[in-house]
Amino acid sequence: MKRLPILILVPLLAASFLRAQTPAPPPEDLVAAVSPKALRSFHELAAGRVHRAGTPADLEHCEALAAAFRKMGYEVELHEIHPYLPSPVRAELEIVAPERLRLPVKERVLDDDPWSADEEIEFGWNAYAASGEVTAEVVYANFGRDVDFARLRELGVDCRGKIVLARYGGNYRGYKAKFAEEAGAAGLVIFSDPADAGYGRGLSWPEGGWANDSSIQRGSILTLPWAGDPLTPGVCATADAERLDPAAIALPRIPVQPIGWAAAQEILGRMRGREAPGDWQGRLPFRYRLVGGSDLRVRVLVEQKRSLAKTFNIVATLPGRESPDDYVVFGSHHDAWTFGAADPCAGVITVLEAARVLAERAFAIEKPWRPRRGIRFALWGAEEQGIIGSTEWVESRPAEIAAHAIAYVNLDMAAMGLQLSASASPSLEPSPSPPRRGSSIRATSVAAPSTSGVTAAPSDDARCPRWARSAAARITSPSSPSPASRARACRRTARPAPPTTPPTTISPGIAASWATTTRPPASSRRWCCPSPGSSPRASVCRSPPRAPPRDSSVTSAR
Repeated sequence: MKRLPILILVPLLAASFLRAQTPAPPPEDLVAAVSPKALRSFHELAAGRVHRAGTPADLEHCEALAAAFRKMGYEVELHEIHPYLPSPVRAELEIVAPERLRLPVKERVLDDDPWSADEEIEFGWNAYAASGEVTAEVVYANFGRDVDFARLRELGVDCRGKIVLARYGGNYRGYKAKFAEEAGAAGLVIFSDPADAGYGRGLSWPEGGWANDSSIQRGSILTLPWAGDPLTPGVCATADAERLDPAAIALPRIPVQPIGWAAAQEILGRMRGREAPGDWQGRLPFRYRLVGGSDLRVRVLVEQKRSLAKTFNIVATLPGRESPDDYVVFGSHHDAWTFGAADPCAGVITVLEAARVLAERAFAIEKPWRPRRGIRFALWGAEEQGIIGSTEWVESRPAEIAAHAIAYVNLDMAAMGLQLSASASPSLEPSPSPPRRGSSIRATSVAAPSTSGVTAAPSDDARCPRWARSAAARITSPSSPSPASRARACRRTARPAPPTTPPTTISPGIAASWATTTRPPASSRRWCCPSPGSSPRASVCRSPPRAPPRDSSVTSAR
């Protein structure tokens, strides 16, 4: 195990020790106390089984993590939340013409990786995708960015009623679904291209660390203008919280399915339309095409269930001596799509080991010490679905955090290699002027942050730039529009109308939308089929739909 993440923590933790009654241990003593054996033990605890948020395994995982903190001597808060989470039920992808071929939606079992045979591993899925079944022609949309769909329109390629095939990279996956839906697509398939995540970057798993041909990237596709639980913006998602009607918010309305490049190759290799632009070419062994033609048809089926689910944030507290009410938070999320060996457990073990090393000194029988301010070690729940756990914790105590929280250090995926990189919120670094839209402040190291001011960060597209979904958007000049108003402006942009009749075989819920020549407003659209069974609204909604708070923060999901 590498000691790099703990080394990063040393100067940060040392600041909390200043002016303690008992002298703080020297940084070199803290580094020497880091135990590879303990890190391995914590990793076995944190990544020992599949533990997706909201499942029974997740609840057992939370209790095990809380027990680990208690064993060190900490007081532990198990902060219970009840967010609106999806769970996968079924997914299918197949070529239906010119011949039938079922395509894989789950990674293959590897002889060199016995963990890949675990029966609890679910097929690949994108959280919050709409349930539905679509059979249609195919359009390739490069990275699925707004500029890519604009280029398709310039080239005369119509996405309406088609299944869009887009590769990962270039923007957040939720925008791929959002822009495909706005372009009139009936469904979306997202694949990992070897140019971006596979042999184009390095050796593939299990020989190397990059994706192999069956690797599937799972992830949320929420694009709501607030972070956290979709149904309780601005308030904590307790069991009895007032909730929005799920039908009244802009959840995805088309089926979305992720796949590996082996499955994508079967589709792309059968496309016979116009050649794609040169900069749209990936690393599969043929030229990519824009359309598949009328002879190539693909069927995608996605079924997910959305419901309230219980999970926990785990927070261990080391009280301060001089300022017991003030604290610094070190955290990582604990949930994962499967085992989470790297994401998030490389960060979880860093939090746990830092807590262990400090507990040995803070709770020592002889000459114990306490830091000047308190330290909280936090492990957040349901991050993968939309930064939910940490958001709900903040929403449960906004006054306390405003008065007493000094700083937060995020350690998610902290031990992913030997090349150190770090970034900070603009509030932690002086700037000669308010941050520009689309800006972020980046530091080359923790010990020596940059002082060159603000550097421009790339935007996802010209209409809805990244500043509208970044943490930096919370710190704006007085004249800047609020994140919520910026997001509303994004949603007001005109969308292309679908054709008057469905050009392909499509499920009844989606086909109903083709009855009109223009698409209804986003706030009232119901044009993709709902999940099978009864509507969840009766059991979920406790009050009439209400608008999100005007000052809602806008934060990107993973």
